[in-house]
Order: sequence, then C-alpha cells, then structure tokens
Amino acid sequence: MRLLFVYWKIEDAGSAQDIQHYCQAAKRLGHEMALYAPEGSVSRFPCSLDVESADAVIFPLEWNIYLHNNEPLDLEGPMRKVPRRRGVLLDCDAIHTHLLRVGGD
Repeated sequence: MRLLFVYWKIEDAGSAQDIQHYCQAAKRLGHEMALYAPEGSVSRFPCSLDVESADAVIFPLEWNIYLHNNEPLDLEGPMRKVPRRRGVLLDCDAIHTHLLRVGGD
C-alpha cells in the first residue's frame, strides 16, 4: 500500500514526529509512504507530488494549519485530485472527536 501524507516539510514541530512513527510502522509492515512535497526536497521523509498513485492520502489537521511560517498548507490541490474514498482526515488535536458524516462520507 502506498500512503501519502499532506503536511509541511518540517522536522521538529507539529505532527512531524507522529508522521515519522507512522512511516516507521508502515515500512515495517511492507508499505510505502511519502510526504506531499516536490521530490528532492530536503526532508527526512521521501517526497512526492503523485497523489493519483497513492492508495490513501492522509491529511493530519491541526489548529495551526494556516499559521506555520506564514505559509498555508496546500490542502486544496491534493483534495481535488484524490477521490474521497481514498482520503483520510486525522484530527491531531482531538478537537472534533465526534464521528461526522456528510452525504455518505
């Protein structure tokens, strides 16, 4: 399974450590993962912009999603490319812990 995380290319803040542990576990289980960023980007994560080939696109969302380095995270691009059935939203701050369903989602 190929997993793609849509998150900032950061090493030491926010959910980067969580993503690092998810990636380690995925690799041990034989899965491939990448961070949504241009290939060759300086990052400890493999990077890719290839949303279409991902089996699941994971969006770890936090309260500071628009505040990091004054650069908004590009959520719109990947969300337009991935079918809803292959998208996963993670509420990292557990603010919205209720199960929400809208139109079958």
